Amino acid sequence: MLDCSSIDFIDTQGSQALGELAEVAHATHSSFRLARVRPSIIELLDRDGVLEAIGRDHIHVSVDHAVEAELASANGALVPTGEERK
Repeated sequence: MLDCSSIDFIDTQGSQALGELAEVAHATHSSFRLARVRPSIIELLDRDGVLEAIGRDHIHVSVDHAVEAELASANGALVPTGEERK
């Protein structure tokens, strides 16, 4: 899980790096989640196709929600990303 709250800007190279992390996580049957991602970063990840690789359900409004979702997925349950809780 990566807390993105301090990421103000990301370029295509950064987007590709996050995509590579998502691919490695998928290949190793691990989970990769992002928390507290700024809307502008989400837009860039979406344009670059990286959001699809990460999965919208792996983007969370807070670290707490990301941890809750990971714990729930380990138990086979579905938990809202946090957007639904507002």
